[in-house]
Amino acid sequence: MKKFYVLLLCFLSSFLNAQNYENICTPGITFYKNISGNIMVFEQDSANLVGSNDTLFISYRTIRPFFINNCYDTTNGSILGRRIYKKQDGTFYFFNYNHDTLTIKPQTALNGTWKFCDLTGGSRIEAQVTNILQDTLLGMTDQVKVITFQAKNMNGNNISHFLNQKAIKLSQHYGISRTFDLYFMPDIETIDSSSYLIAGKTVPALGIQNLTWKDVYNFDVGDVFQWEGSWVNGPDWQTMEQVLGKVVLGNNDTVIYTIQYCKIMWLPQPPPNIEITFDTIRQSYYFPQMANDHTIDLLPEAFPGGAFDAPSYSREIAYTGRRTQIYDTYSYMVTDNGYRCWGNPFEADCYIYDYTEGLGVTRTFFLEVDEYITQWSENMVYFRKGTETWGTPLASTCSELLPVKETAKSTIPDITVVPNPVETKAEISLEGIIQNGLHYLLVNSLSQPVLSGEIHSTHFIFARSGLPAGIYIMTVYDDKNTIIARKKIILE
Repeated sequence: MKKFYVLLLCFLSSFLNAQNYENICTPGITFYKNISGNIMVFEQDSANLVGSNDTLFISYRTIRPFFINNCYDTTNGSILGRRIYKKQDGTFYFFNYNHDTLTIKPQTALNGTWKFCDLTGGSRIEAQVTNILQDTLLGMTDQVKVITFQAKNMNGNNISHFLNQKAIKLSQHYGISRTFDLYFMPDIETIDSSSYLIAGKTVPALGIQNLTWKDVYNFDVGDVFQWEGSWVNGPDWQTMEQVLGKVVLGNNDTVIYTIQYCKIMWLPQPPPNIEITFDTIRQSYYFPQMANDHTIDLLPEAFPGGAFDAPSYSREIAYTGRRTQIYDTYSYMVTDNGYRCWGNPFEADCYIYDYTEGLGVTRTFFLEVDEYITQWSENMVYFRKGTETWGTPLASTCSELLPVKETAKSTIPDITVVPNPVETKAEISLEGIIQNGLHYLLVNSLSQPVLSGEIHSTHFIFARSGLPAGIYIMTVYDDKNTIIARKKIILE
């Protein structure tokens, strides 16, 4: 359980001593991002007082390569190391994957130096405050200290090392604003030698943040979403959804959508090989319950206690600038390589989900390797939200997406509408009808159902029933909801 009172004391202390840059322990989550877009996170799971004035900060659990017999470390290991130890004098010690210490002294004045870490043979990496300047981060301007590294031998002479003249930055109010992956320091050259810049904080809320379920499933009436899917050695399909209604309950904890849903699937079998679905469904989202599965809430490489899955995810900006979080979920196993450790995934099975704000799930990929390889994927190809559109539409309406089921010409009813355009009423005639149990559905130009009814005769009267002027589509179905025929009706 997090000890928030300790974090609060740490935050107040850092605020009062901001001129000393003692703010590495600010509360909340800090997001870091490198040039390739990889996201690393630092969050304290707990903070423990050590002695009278020292503090030990524990990082959240991650799964990280450990480079010993192909094992993975599942105890700690965020971008700032396994854990952080703060001394009473303001010195910070970061513990890397080898449990060696990396030292940062935030109160050091300009040109001051100290030993950052040890190297082999008595050599060391020396840190020096080489500049104090105004820098822009997270849209804010703040004073930062530039800390530059130089490798030295045991006699104090400069020696060659890839960290030479590379630097990190310490912001006066926002903590470490530029860093390397301290978990692997000083051995990052073969792991990840890229610099990570601060990209977001939750306290205060600045820059990038974790998506929430409310962000992802934030639809409005009239929204249209379209997907294409395929199954290896299996069917292909196209799906279209349009939001017809929205009800919000409680303290915005629950939302219920009424959705027109249609899908056409081409089956890998002899004709007839088309499967059609056309329905109106209700989809409910209870956000507090959804939060319990942690899919959105988990941080990169998070490894909950007792779990076998560690989501590895990245972020991207797509779909006209909307935030997307991409989750890859793999399963790990306990192996015995001379000692007990976590090893590579025992199966190649995985799900990949793209969650996008305001769009729901925009991509799904599934791979299962067993006796046979099973693989399928579905990708959003188009959406419309108000006046905003993205992609190329598969069709303008469900009626356009779903073709008339191919049958013998003699069995296809011919819909006649007289008059058409319609002012108040029209006579509908079905020629060639050969079965009972038919019914019709009338949708407007937005594919919204506006009228429906049973068909008891080959001739019946269609009444306008107060419908506004516009273009409508009447679709006739049999008792198995197979589309029999379709007709455009114009209301003046």
